[in-house]
Amino acid sequence: MAFFKNKEFLQYSDDKFFDEFTAARFIAPASGIYRCRACGYEIATAQGRTLPMQSHDRHPLDKPIHWQLIVAAKAS
Repeated sequence: MAFFKNKEFLQYSDDKFFDEFTAARFIAPASGIYRCRACGYEIATAQGRTLPMQSHDRHPLDKPIHWQLIVAAKAS
């Protein structure tokens, strides 16, 4: 679970990017923190980078990796 201390640095958004799941080895549609839908593992990545395969120990072997954007980074 992502944490934050200063809420003035975050802003609510209902952008569709937060509802989509992106498979491993696909390109990240936005920069930010992504969460694995199956096991909850989180990573930070930049837009345009390839989302990783199973590189985390707790991921169940019988479930596919699908990443969900949970915090987006926005350039000022």
